[in-house]
Amino acid sequence: MKVSRNIIISGKILLAHKMRTVLSLSGIVVGICAVITMVAIGRGTERQVISQLTSMG
Repeated sequence: MKVSRNIIISGKILLAHKMRTVLSLSGIVVGICAVITMVAIGRGTERQVISQLTSMG
């Protein structure tokens, strides 16, 4: 099969199962946001600890 044909078939399937597509995309978005949030919290905590350690001498 050609790539273009696969893309067309995939598009048809996604349009046929709209609710499943929306739920899957929502899950992916929530997961990505969770990872970004955890990385940001980790970096903020790291900076805070380093700041406190340097201020102690």
